Amino acid sequence: MSSSTDPKMKAVVYLRQQAQVLHAKALERLAQQVASHLGDPFADVTNMIEKMIFRLMAEQKDEDDHKNWCDKELAKTDASISDKTDKVEELTTKINDADATVNKLTEEIKEANEMVAEIIAFMNEATEIRKVGKHENELAIKDSQDAQTAVANAIAVLTDF
Repeated sequence: MSSSTDPKMKAVVYLRQQAQVLHAKALERLAQQVASHLGDPFADVTNMIEKMIFRLMAEQKDEDDHKNWCDKELAKTDASISDKTDKVEELTTKINDADATVNKLTEEIKEANEMVAEIIAFMNEATEIRKVGKHENELAIKDSQDAQTAVANAIAVLTDF
């Protein structure tokens, strides 16, 4: 509003004019007091409220930014947990497979050791049989040599007679 259309301002102008015409200092002081109160009495409060609103909006923006950061970090953490859980399951499966393979190979080694023991027993038995056979062959060879010698002596005696 311009000062020429504002009724409060018209009243102040009129009081000043009358104070000059009447040379009344009291009217001049009244005009000054009325003029000083012409402004918006709530302007300071309005400014403080606007400043508070801007501060609250800035805080809200900071909190929103922080929440977005937290949400991203939670998403990363959830993805990491999921990946690690999958990895643990995969490794557990591999460990179980390896344990089963170890058990199977241990059983095969046990069976192979039993077969080796049987073969060694069989070889010991065969060696014993060969020793007995060798001894019998040596006796048979000695008997044969003795018999050949006796036959040769008998042929020599017969040939002499």
